[in-house]
Amino acid sequence: MSAKSLVQDALALLDGQRFDSAFCLALISVEAAAFLRYGDQKSAKFIKSSSKRFKQFLNDETKTHKVRMKHAVDMPPLPEVGPPPEFEPPDDRESFGQEIERWKSEYDRWQNEHHQAYESFRQKFQDVGDAFKGEFKKSKKGKLEWVSYLSQPRLVTTTGILYQARCDIVHEGKLSSIRLTPVDDQSLGVAGADPIEFSASWVRYVLAIAANSSEMQALLRSPA
Repeated sequence: MSAKSLVQDALALLDGQRFDSAFCLALISVEAAAFLRYGDQKSAKFIKSSSKRFKQFLNDETKTHKVRMKHAVDMPPLPEVGPPPEFEPPDDRESFGQEIERWKSEYDRWQNEHHQAYESFRQKFQDVGDAFKGEFKKSKKGKLEWVSYLSQPRLVTTTGILYQARCDIVHEGKLSSIRLTPVDDQSLGVAGADPIEFSASWVRYVLAIAANSSEMQALLRSPA
């Protein structure tokens, strides 16, 4: 099986709206790219564990200025603030200054409400790193306890999200635990627990991560 046919088949399935199958092939393409980079036992970069290879590759490819990309998961509805007030010039010049002051006061009030609403919205999210479903944390008594993050608004790294998908449908074969849904835009949405719902735009995003790596580029440019 060639890297080129893997990516082409994934894109063909995506165009045919076979989102789940396309997503599986996209995840396998990441596995393949990770193996190309870290699977050679003679290389100093060799990583024996396939799961560690997968995560290390994603960490490499999704960093921007050493900061790993994160996505909002189980996102609550955006706050409704309404549109900003519009300025309507008066007919007479004498009241122009008064209208400017009135509009400025209304706009400042709207801006403050907008800021407070979105600040409150942002505070609902906790940054959980790679821990998509949850993690073990020490309690006050020093015991390790499982803390679930499912259904809670949170920020999760690309690595954490895709590793969860990889574990469920590629490694464990729990096909019903992941669902891909069509979207009108290219937003990368993730929500839910059983199943976890991904927007179909994730397929192209995951393929791009694999295909844009130097290792895969060399294979994709080859005539075979």
